[in-house]
Amino acid sequence: MHKIKKAEEQFVDRLAGIFSNQFQVQREVWSECRTRRIDLILTKDHYHFGIECKPFDKKKGEQIGKYVKQAINYQFLKWKVADNKFQRVPILICPAISYNYFVMSDEKKILNGNQWHKDRHNQTHDHHSFNGFLGEFGIGEIRKCQPDGYQFTISNHVLFYYKKYGSEVYFGVNEQNYIRYVQKFKDLQSIFETP
Repeated sequence: MHKIKKAEEQFVDRLAGIFSNQFQVQREVWSECRTRRIDLILTKDHYHFGIECKPFDKKKGEQIGKYVKQAINYQFLKWKVADNKFQRVPILICPAISYNYFVMSDEKKILNGNQWHKDRHNQTHDHHSFNGFLGEFGIGEIRKCQPDGYQFTISNHVLFYYKKYGSEVYFGVNEQNYIRYVQKFKDLQSIFETP
């Protein structure tokens, strides 16, 4: 157990270092009700993102299910985004499980003796079947993007992007998609709260 905890801490440390160039980063942030703690809260201007992480070796179905369920529950909590300020934020999981964790089509190939299945889009494409699936539950993923970067994606909509082309760096919040997420979250919340 201690080994797993250490691996997760090292992974979160690495992510915090990557994100610190673009965001104010908070580690192990408590919910307003003090019942849950999320790995990272990232803030850029008035945009906030919650990140829940797990080690890369968590591939059993029940482990992935618990990970996703935890993230789904986190979206309904208020998180400390600034001194004495709590609010709900988009919740993203990292690593993304829309890569090779789930089989989404019958197309397959053999590579180095291993069988791989392919989604209708490549794994770093903005649109991915499983990312859309997770988005219907109100959570997203931190996904790689080409040629060298990452994006925060919910329901195949990019909320934040960071891309590097040679010495040029492009990054920013897609405000339209962020607002769309906030509205969708309100709709989802009413569905989950219906008796």
